[in-house]
Amino acid sequence: MGLDEIIAGVNKQYGKGTLLRANEAKSLVMSRIPTGIFDLDVKLGGGLPRGRITTLKGDFSTGKSAITIKTAGQAQRHCRICGKQFEYVDMLGEVHSTDCFCGKREPMRVVMLDAEHSFDPNWAEKWGVDVENTYVIQTEYAEQAIDVADACIRSHECDFLIVDSIAALTPSVEIEESAEKWQMGVMARLMNKALRKWTSAINSYGMESNQACTIALINQMRVNLGGYHPTPTSPGGRGIDFFQSAEVRFKKVDYITTKGSDRPLGIEVEFVVKKNKTWPILPGGKFKMYFVGTRGSYSVGDTNNDEQVLRAAAYWNLVDKTGSWYTFPNGEKAQGDVNAAKILRTDPDLLRDLEDLVKERELSWAQDLNDEK
Repeated sequence: MGLDEIIAGVNKQYGKGTLLRANEAKSLVMSRIPTGIFDLDVKLGGGLPRGRITTLKGDFSTGKSAITIKTAGQAQRHCRICGKQFEYVDMLGEVHSTDCFCGKREPMRVVMLDAEHSFDPNWAEKWGVDVENTYVIQTEYAEQAIDVADACIRSHECDFLIVDSIAALTPSVEIEESAEKWQMGVMARLMNKALRKWTSAINSYGMESNQACTIALINQMRVNLGGYHPTPTSPGGRGIDFFQSAEVRFKKVDYITTKGSDRPLGIEVEFVVKKNKTWPILPGGKFKMYFVGTRGSYSVGDTNNDEQVLRAAAYWNLVDKTGSWYTFPNGEKAQGDVNAAKILRTDPDLLRDLEDLVKERELSWAQDLNDEK
């Protein structure tokens, strides 16, 4: 029996895409789900890799849940069949429609495993989530939630699974036993089992599929008090670090306020990509996320993508920066980051052109780096 016959037999018996030649496997340029945050998308290689596990870690109130909800809204503007974006919102809040490759324009389906019991559909809608294509899992204990999520993935009807959060998943043994009784390593064993089940479910799609479920795990950063110096740690054990394809850690820098007021409009966040198996590791970045709309500038759920694009365009010399002055390709000039960002915010076409050029430069750099290896 020849190798081609073996491949055909295996794929027939166990499913299409089970056994492939290496040159048929996906390349560095893989399908991704954008987060809607420009700097974060660039550092991840375009967004969360489809069909992979990504972990978002950080202290409390660093925007982890908000980022995943924003990403869910972005995912639902992509066709679950071909993966192409068929709808986008510009900086002025206007919705634009495009055609996808397959022409079906079927939005991705999102499943929220809400272990923290914090999901608010009204708030999610403000962040661009289509609640009609969003499903929420809330169970009594963690084992039930893991099994329900596994069933959703294996049905091939779930495109984006959010686990909010690992730290809030409660094993049944903690509920059934007294709180006075200590259980060592229960959460780590549970999460290892969950990730084995979910990874197996993702593998059931086959290597040729473009519809494999993407999983976003939200986890918290704690402090391990053992030893002489406190060290950062996170619940769920070390097994998560091996299953994930990417890990991003977030840290709140400060609240965003207006002049003469101490009421926060949002937060400024720094992030570092600690692991990425789908893109070269890049240094971290920062962005601003708004929870309250600002007059004439940002709406609820917006980020300062204009300022992020400006920084990246200056880095790649797509915008001439001399001292504090910026000169754009169309000849417009502005002094200071704030004034230059205002030009981009009021000119969506210029912003989109610079955004596309930056992504093109980043992709070219990554491919050249990959070819050198």
